[in-house]
Amino acid sequence: MSSRQHKNGIRRRRFAERHAVVLVCVLACLAVASTITLASLSAAMRHRRQLRSHWQLEQTVWLLDAGYRRAIEKRQQDPSYSGESWQLDEVFDRPVEAQVLIAWAHGGSDQVSSKQQDSSTLRVVATVQGPDGVTRRSQRWNVLPDSQTKAGE
Repeated sequence: MSSRQHKNGIRRRRFAERHAVVLVCVLACLAVASTITLASLSAAMRHRRQLRSHWQLEQTVWLLDAGYRRAIEKRQQDPSYSGESWQLDEVFDRPVEAQVLIAWAHGGSDQVSSKQQDSSTLRVVATVQGPDGVTRRSQRWNVLPDSQTKAGE
């Protein structure tokens, strides 16, 4: 083998080694970029689930507040009003099941202390179940003197 062929062989090996090093660097960069992309995608999906859960909780609180206000207003208009239930399945733009339950109980029951005999207990329950099957429920109980639930007082 001549020295020229020997030098060409060494050059080819060095060239091949450089290509191998460049290939390894490119693959390492691709691996890092893929990992960063997957982590960002995972964080975005987690954030979206949290936003959906927060939206559902906000809807539940708004329904609870609406039920509470309606119960007070109805009781002021009609002292014999004892409650109602709403199904709101078709109100939302998403496939969501929603329900509001309003119930009044007079203070004369065994569960209420003697100090609260002249009062009424208002219970409002708002439930929203999203398309993912997760249910959010908010409840509000108040013991109100009958004078607060009658109109004009």
